[in-house]
Amino acid sequence: MRGCCANYLLNNAINSHVPLNYLPMICKPKRWINNEEGGMLLLKNNFIRCNIKPLFNLDVCDLSRIKNIVSEIGNVRWKINKEILYFIEEAYMNGKTIGKIPLNKNYSLPDSIGTITLSNDNNRNNSNNDYNSNSSNNYDSNCYSSNGYNSNSKEELRKYYLIKEEINRLNKRLISERPTFLQKLAVAKTLENNKIIYFPHNIDFRGRMYPLSPHLHHMSDDICRSLISFYDEKEIGERGLFWLKIHLANNFGKDKLNFDKRIEWVNKNLHNIKKLSENPFENMEFWNTADKPWQALAVSLELTKALQCSDATKFKSSIPVQQDGTCNGLQHYAALGKDKNGGKAVNIIPSDEPQDIYSVVLDIVTSKIRRDLGTGDANSIGSISSVSKSSCVSSLSSSRGCRDWGNGLSRGDLANYCFTYDLLKRKVVKQTIMTICYGVTSIGAKNQVKGKIQNMIGKDLDKNTINRLSQYISNYIFESISEIFKRAMIIKKWFNNLSKVTNELNIPITWISPIGLPCEQPYRLGNRILVNTPLQSVSVISYQNSLLHKNKQRLGFPPNFVHSLDASHLMMTAEKMLIQNNFSFAAVHDSYWAHACNVDIMNTFIRDSFVTLYNEPILENIYKNFRMRLGKYATKIPPPPEQGELDISLVRQSSYFFS
Repeated sequence: MRGCCANYLLNNAINSHVPLNYLPMICKPKRWINNEEGGMLLLKNNFIRCNIKPLFNLDVCDLSRIKNIVSEIGNVRWKINKEILYFIEEAYMNGKTIGKIPLNKNYSLPDSIGTITLSNDNNRNNSNNDYNSNSSNNYDSNCYSSNGYNSNSKEELRKYYLIKEEINRLNKRLISERPTFLQKLAVAKTLENNKIIYFPHNIDFRGRMYPLSPHLHHMSDDICRSLISFYDEKEIGERGLFWLKIHLANNFGKDKLNFDKRIEWVNKNLHNIKKLSENPFENMEFWNTADKPWQALAVSLELTKALQCSDATKFKSSIPVQQDGTCNGLQHYAALGKDKNGGKAVNIIPSDEPQDIYSVVLDIVTSKIRRDLGTGDANSIGSISSVSKSSCVSSLSSSRGCRDWGNGLSRGDLANYCFTYDLLKRKVVKQTIMTICYGVTSIGAKNQVKGKIQNMIGKDLDKNTINRLSQYISNYIFESISEIFKRAMIIKKWFNNLSKVTNELNIPITWISPIGLPCEQPYRLGNRILVNTPLQSVSVISYQNSLLHKNKQRLGFPPNFVHSLDASHLMMTAEKMLIQNNFSFAAVHDSYWAHACNVDIMNTFIRDSFVTLYNEPILENIYKNFRMRLGKYATKIPPPPEQGELDISLVRQSSYFFS
């Protein structure tokens, strides 16, 4: 896009009139009757969102249980949080980029090359950052200054172009961030005076539930989640007050502490919490410490009101309290393989302290990189992205040769960069750990790490060095995860063997999820059809009955199968909460929500459903399913890997399994 067009869109996004379709409903959604009838009253949508008709006939499948659960999820009553809406509007209009609120105007480019003082503080919540105005951005106010320029200084010139490149990157990001934010705000403003709103849902081919409303819903970011709450208000009781405090501590990033320390942290900061509730913009120092600032503000307002009551336990709350799984994909892998070590690392096995798999992996990665300090090793990773994960890892573990990496950086050099710029942080490794069990590739992992590093030191190092650092760190993450979750990696390899056989036979991968949903991967190459009209020729791609996209079939199977497991677990829990007990309930895949007074009972249902799910021989069932489908080719299917000795029922005593 040309620069002038991009600037026009950025500066005029607030005045744009984008049609908003599929708004949240103000009456109860239609119950799902069949694959084409349910949800919205007038707008058409399918029960299973997929552009390709599956090979099996959905009409002969009994999906009544699943449709009933999805219908009840859509019947949960919500409302707009008007207090938070007011604060978000005020923050945006005053240029305060708190949380994910975008800047209301472009970042300013330096007019001239000056002596630039760079800062590594990338806290987007800091409302006093600036370039040429009082509006906020990702840099300190002293990010640069024009105190004269020495034309012979290459370092000053390099810093100037690095910071200019970073500003251009941020401005390009605003092209999507600002209109998206304004659409969310517009929907909230439209519905703020409606007493009750509903979010009708449907499912994808794996069974995962999604709201039909695209802009404002509970599955979106921190801003959206803070803007809505349950309509029904329930007395919190003694345990509800406890869980409200735990929820607040979690939003401030204290979820790695045990419950007692989280409560202690909240009690010590009650004065700050009260001040934040009274005027958040005058208490930015405390507010900026929150991981999820807008949800933290919403819970702070609720907790302050409760504590102002003569009896806090009688306070009626509508805030959904969230219970999140510990790296839920790895929880399912550990349960599939009955892996004791893996189960302990992700809180399936009870412990006095919450296990943080991200910190555990980070410690292993740090120790490996520390060993590289001062080695001077020049083993090349320049072309590592083109090879497999295993060869990525082996390339780092191979003989310490003297071949140059192509940019003069040795392994020791990269290790020095990691410690000099303090890159070895939990947030750098977290995304890759979360997605490694879902089939993330070496290139994908490198890009995940690169995104984090770019935000931390993008204005200090060139792209080439950041690329090398990203590959270097992501390789060690792969190696460390494989050491902890050996059985998970064996199961993942078995999944790859299954997909290899189906690819050879040119048939899509299908399975039946534990909740009873027939799943088929919809990945096909597509047939290109040229449609000639009097004015032009239009190229249309039809995926129906086209050839398989074998690479996507192979890469997609492990994550899609695990997603069908977490979807089954969610539906089983939702069934107990909504249908059997008539409680308000919502979920975001591996984050389950309920009123504060109902969190204990929800936690019981979460664990009971998990035990019920994994008391079934899931790997054996999928093995039989594949053999039955392949007929005479069934001998090509290897038997499932051996399982360990993990007792799944122990999860009932694990306080931090979901917390």
